[in-house]
Amino acid sequence: MRITKADYHGSAYGRQGFPAAGRPEIVVVGRSNAGKSSVINSLTARKSLAHTGQTPGVTTAIQFYSINDAFWLVDLPGYGFARVSQQERDRWKALIETYLEDRRSLRLALMVVDVRRLPDELDRMMVDWLRDRNLAFVILANKADKLKAREGEQALKGIGEQLELTESESLLFSAHSGLNRDRLLSLIGSRLGAGGERGA
Repeated sequence: MRITKADYHGSAYGRQGFPAAGRPEIVVVGRSNAGKSSVINSLTARKSLAHTGQTPGVTTAIQFYSINDAFWLVDLPGYGFARVSQQERDRWKALIETYLEDRRSLRLALMVVDVRRLPDELDRMMVDWLRDRNLAFVILANKADKLKAREGEQALKGIGEQLELTESESLLFSAHSGLNRDRLLSLIGSRLGAGGERGA
């Protein structure tokens, strides 16, 4: 699959801000510091489509991006960011769950993790949540450019063991170098071409 057009559509702070149903959707989830925005920019080959910065937790709403005028790429607020109030974290959690529960047109979840860190309880909870709802997903072990090739493969294996992943559920990735970008685009294309809803 090739991405030839990528546009920011808008932000949603609740169900009323979600686009009308119809297009398939690919959602990006992960911790606040895992590099979700960089992954989106890498996939779309747009340096500043999604905001990136030194401070984790910038994304406080659900961001919708129109890709090829054919599907939505959706960025959820990062979870696990401690420098906000409990009330704000609860609001983010409710927003994320509302989106994931409501959107029947979801085809795939891209769960971004930092390859240099083993998954924690929040990561395990997210994987369990996706499995319980029959939503197809792949773990993107991002920032692989920070490690040597062998170290990256070993780290990916450790992540897979921690989250009990099959081989097809994880992918070593680098938003910086573009490692496995083409493989991920092919995976997205196959999910979009599969038709149906959720994990079908």
